Amino acid sequence: MAQDTICHPINSSVIKRFVGNLEKAIASSSVVLSSSIQKHFGPDGKTAFVKGQIIFMNASILEVAIFATEFNKTISIEKYRFYYMDNQGQMLFRYDNAPHITNYLCILTINTHLKK
Repeated sequence: MAQDTICHPINSSVIKRFVGNLEKAIASSSVVLSSSIQKHFGPDGKTAFVKGQIIFMNASILEVAIFATEFNKTISIEKYRFYYMDNQGQMLFRYDNAPHITNYLCILTINTHLKK
């Protein structure tokens, strides 16, 4: 029996197996109606940017963006964004690790206050 190239450590880098496993999980899910996933690998083969949209059976949508790096045979997810919306496009939740503007506004307000 042929081995799966996504899981075979000799044929594939850790980052490519990580992305392949994401794709397999999405494709094999019984609650996913369709998906559109783009993947881009860095020239060194140690980084990946994955983004796309997953549409579920109830017509809700999950937008995904992940920037991951491989170091010492492990994966580190450096940046991520998950936006989940209902079938009308209304945000149900947002989960990301981007700095939010409210943090900067707070700092700017403090700086402005200190300058007075």
